[in-house]
Amino acid sequence: MKLEAMLGRKIQQIRKSLGLSQEALANKSDLHPTYIGRIERGEVSPTINVLNKIANSLGLPLDNLLSFEKEKESIPDFFETITLSQKASPKYLDLIKRVLKEIIRWEKENR
Repeated sequence: MKLEAMLGRKIQQIRKSLGLSQEALANKSDLHPTYIGRIERGEVSPTINVLNKIANSLGLPLDNLLSFEKEKESIPDFFETITLSQKASPKYLDLIKRVLKEIIRWEKENR
């Protein structure tokens, strides 16, 4: 698969998992909706500045958007979890954050 297609698929998966339409992502990124569609279909090679706008709009660091590791299948699940957590009360958000930090700490220690 071409790099453009891989990148486009990743952007589309993340966008959908966040519940954003192409138009909403375009508005947040200050880009045209048809350009977002072309990126997602792998028809164009966006500049690093465009990718940075998209990453920021998706709430990601640019390097996360550009990494293509094996865990790519987990991206929609991860963003679904984030979306669900945004609906939680502040009390439970703090608990979620502490649990995630503990999981990450444990994973690092047990690799």
